[in-house]
Amino acid sequence: MRSGDARLRFEVLGPLRVRLDGQEVALGGPRPRALLGTLLLHPGEPVGIAELTEAIWDGAAPPSARVNLRAYVLALRRALDPGGDGHQRVETRAPGYLIHVEPGELDLQDFANLDAQARRALERGETGDAARLWRQALDLWRGRPLADVQGGPRLVAALVRLAERRLGVAEAWIDAQLDLGRHAEMVGELRGLVAAEPLHEPLWARLIVALHRAGRTAEALAAYTEARQHLVDELGMEPGRQLQRLQRAILAGDAEVGIGE
Repeated sequence: MRSGDARLRFEVLGPLRVRLDGQEVALGGPRPRALLGTLLLHPGEPVGIAELTEAIWDGAAPPSARVNLRAYVLALRRALDPGGDGHQRVETRAPGYLIHVEPGELDLQDFANLDAQARRALERGETGDAARLWRQALDLWRGRPLADVQGGPRLVAALVRLAERRLGVAEAWIDAQLDLGRHAEMVGELRGLVAAEPLHEPLWARLIVALHRAGRTAEALAAYTEARQHLVDELGMEPGRQLQRLQRAILAGDAEVGIGE
């Protein structure tokens, strides 16, 4: 935190948003925003000029890219330090620039910390605490990461990886909930997830298990049929071994069918 006790909050788990003492900070045009978003994906770590250039410009960067980049950095420094007290959040650090973020200022770091706490709780056998912590982590998300930021292929690839990380946390949370016997409660949540990710077989598997364990076996088999239809129509492929095993187990009358079986 700065010497003047001004509080910054950076949010990338949704549209890019920065608040200073509760007031939204104007960040400028699309390229300064892409620069800030890229730096915030690597808090406290230097990001090279070449990587920043590939993240900011969609296509060939102009000959003036380095000059423009310095101008964007200067603009961000001013935006993040309007009082002019010399506390530079964006620092020049070989091979490029880094952003300083204090604990509790960045939602992405909060998400990672909660995920780590949840995994430690699960290792201790504290499934309820793990589920609670994973739920808190997921509640930090406001939509697609950096949803309003336009950038180049490097930034797009980083955001795809971040979205996949969220999906992994969602699956861990669902597994904890199912282990706690909360099958019926998870059905609605899972239906929303498969609607958003209709080709993601592990989510369909969890929906099928939740329905079957909740005593809704016909709906579980219907979910398998729906999953198969998506895969055949959009990818031209049959469901994988996990879904096929689940269908066979349910048809065989296995009441305790699980994700890994």
